[in-house]
Amino acid sequence: MEITKYSKEQLISAAVLYVEVYKASPWNESWDMGSAAKHLEHNADGQSALGFTAWDDGTIVGVLIGRNDYWQEKRTFTIKELYVRHQRQGIGSQLLQHCEGYLIDKGVSRVFLRTRRNTPAAQFYGKHGYTSHYGSVHLGKSLEAGDEGTLKKGLRSVAVRLETDRLIIREHEYADIEGYHKWISDQDVMRYVAGFPRTRTKEASIVSLTEAIRSSFEEPRAKYFVAIELKDTEEYIGSGGGIIKSNQGTGGIMGIGYFFIKDYWNQGYATEATRAWINYSFETLGVHKIVASCDVDNHSSEKIMQKCDMKRESYLRERRYREGAWRDGLQYAILKNEWEQLRTDPNLG
Repeated sequence: MEITKYSKEQLISAAVLYVEVYKASPWNESWDMGSAAKHLEHNADGQSALGFTAWDDGTIVGVLIGRNDYWQEKRTFTIKELYVRHQRQGIGSQLLQHCEGYLIDKGVSRVFLRTRRNTPAAQFYGKHGYTSHYGSVHLGKSLEAGDEGTLKKGLRSVAVRLETDRLIIREHEYADIEGYHKWISDQDVMRYVAGFPRTRTKEASIVSLTEAIRSSFEEPRAKYFVAIELKDTEEYIGSGGGIIKSNQGTGGIMGIGYFFIKDYWNQGYATEATRAWINYSFETLGVHKIVASCDVDNHSSEKIMQKCDMKRESYLRERRYREGAWRDGLQYAILKNEWEQLRTDPNLG
């Protein structure tokens, strides 16, 4: 078994194991991938966070995550999570001992943790020298108050969910990683893409997806990179959306793009999703102008922009270096007043 430092690239695999462990006996808790990933991401975020991962034959079999702190001018460490795939096989003990050795070298004087009394977990920590402090008590208070007074922390200022005839456009979830990795690592999908690198490994795709989710909580929000799924089957098929590039007080300019798993090309999904996103951006986000660009040889993308009533406004000479040569590009756009006219008289399109 190998033990390494925990990193955010391991989040999805760590969350899968977390759900597996805590949905089973004796915990029997109702975790899913989304809630587990958010929980782990929160505990492992920031300079004070520290974690270790146990590996067996390339698979994560145990995780320890905690946070550094100070108590009475002494360095301390609080274990937030320690969980393993198989109990009584020494995985937890090795993780704990590895962590303690690292902390000793860093001058940490004390380790704290919280667990349930009279459980195998309490017995495990007791075996390793951890003792209960009977002079303290752990208190809690619910801040949920029905429809009014509910705690707002952690909610998006703008949460996207759109429906078309065949599609649902929604915020990304950690459970999207398999489909997300399919398109972002596919050379054919990413062939003409500028400024958005193709990933070579699943770990790199996880980092990209995590950043997409993180940016959706920014305030004020400028990045709207969202997931696209089939309405009938709830199957993830791609991603798209836009970034508000500039804002002059009148709504700003949004650049848009879209990426689909190759199995779903040439079925009209990109046009359907782009039309819905244009409507949402003008109607709900209040942008002033929407722009999109493509490689001069990417005729499929150009046709989508034309079908969405965007007008070609520039020929971008040698805008990108690809495959040993500088490549020209095209830029299309639509203004809010043009979109409003089309809604009034569709024959203008």
